[in-house]
Amino acid sequence: MTAVAAAPTVPTLARLDKLRGVIAEKELDAILVSNPPNRSWLSGFFEEDHGPDESKGVLLVEPARARFLTSIVN
Repeated sequence: MTAVAAAPTVPTLARLDKLRGVIAEKELDAILVSNPPNRSWLSGFFEEDHGPDESKGVLLVEPARARFLTSIVN
């Protein structure tokens, strides 16, 4: 299986840049976003979670990059 990275849209990049400003202001290493609506708004990935114990993943936003982390189980 090959990982595929989609190019982020301009609004998504602007949202991530704004969040990176907060990361710098608060002197954080990263922010982990797990709330589905917030994760979708920031990443542009709008796949819905199916149940309370099933997540489509989390978004890890760091100063230099953002990664969407998922489980192969779900």
